[in-house]
Amino acid sequence: MAHSVWRISGDWSGHPGYERAGWCVALSTVVHQERTARGWSHAELAERMGIGIDEAEELEENATYPGPELLVRLAHVFGAEGAVTRTDADGVELIEFTPRVA
Repeated sequence: MAHSVWRISGDWSGHPGYERAGWCVALSTVVHQERTARGWSHAELAERMGIGIDEAEELEENATYPGPELLVRLAHVFGAEGAVTRTDADGVELIEFTPRVA
């Protein structure tokens, strides 16, 4: 049995869909790192954010594109003023939470 090979013509790297997907992957990585560093379950994260467990899990599974309200809730539960994105030297998009100033 032969495997299928899919070829996409043209340069799709700048397509908005790819940018959005990359942003979601970066966010899901941050959420997982921050949640596990605190020893929280998905249920605990959901409770702290005031959302359902399924929605909390979707944040880590790259299954949702959160709006501003959800990002503010994330920043709050992770002890940050807000979230900013930037691209590192290798072109990887990073999401950083700005720590609260006491």
